Amino acid sequence: MHCPSCARPSGIDRWSWEDDYYACGHLGFTFWGWAELTSDFTREIGRKLGGHRTVLLAGKL
Repeated sequence: MHCPSCARPSGIDRWSWEDDYYACGHLGFTFWGWAELTSDFTREIGRKLGGHRTVLLAGKL
């Protein structure tokens, strides 16, 4: 992502917020009609995201 302040590329986890106390983001995936996701699959997604925390939500929301 490009920083909205300086336009330089950087990870959004490194952005600084001058006027806000909190900043957060959420990346979600929806898999319709798939078999149950395996723990290996979800672990690999977390690894590809650079080791960030991942949460698996399953079922009807």
